[in-house]
Amino acid sequence: MMNNSKVWTGLEAKTPFAPTFRMPYYIAKHGTEDFKKRLVDYCLQCEKILETEELVSGVIKNTGDPYEFTQHWKQHNLLDDSGDRKGGNHLERFPTNDIQKELFNIIREHYLRFMMEQGYPRRKVYIHTWANCLRKGQHVNRHCHVSGENSYLACVYYPQASNTSLYLASPYDQEQALAIQTVSGGLVLWPSWVVHGTDQTLHDLRVSVASDIVTVESMEANPWRPHILFDDPETMPGLY
Repeated sequence: MMNNSKVWTGLEAKTPFAPTFRMPYYIAKHGTEDFKKRLVDYCLQCEKILETEELVSGVIKNTGDPYEFTQHWKQHNLLDDSGDRKGGNHLERFPTNDIQKELFNIIREHYLRFMMEQGYPRRKVYIHTWANCLRKGQHVNRHCHVSGENSYLACVYYPQASNTSLYLASPYDQEQALAIQTVSGGLVLWPSWVVHGTDQTLHDLRVSVASDIVTVESMEANPWRPHILFDDPETMPGLY
């Protein structure tokens, strides 16, 4: 199997004082047409639940975000919405669907490949997953996920793309960015502290499924977000 793991180092430093960085990332493609269609249908079904839902978290809603349900999605976990969460147990749950396990296994398989290809040791981590169902003219504002000393990984999977790009910005100059073309079935992993955003959606619908893969410290710092166990080298098998 080809190596999907890469490293972006930004512009080549021309002096000993020019900024340099090392950002590992991973790009792959996975999923049958049937799987992608069923995942899109499930995301749209779950979006209906959010339309009249209250916000229970203390996180301020980003009024500049053209997609109005981003914060509502984060009160749920697309992979498993049955667990306890602080302040949100009264919210309507996403229906159980076989697509959840299939999606979990796809993300975990590529996470494990990324770790293996980069030579990083596995550790106990958790995952929180949501969707962005963008319509024509909408986009994802530039932002980052978990930053700080316990930063880990962000992930996105595209069951339905829209001829747009994902931009991963340099930590020194956000105008300098790595552009990754979004394709149906595409999956990207990158460090969660990296600022990222997208172009405007050009067609009627673009569905992306985003995940935060986090350490126990990050999970405990966000109790309103319903994380589930994603990998544990002591109790869960690796690739082989």
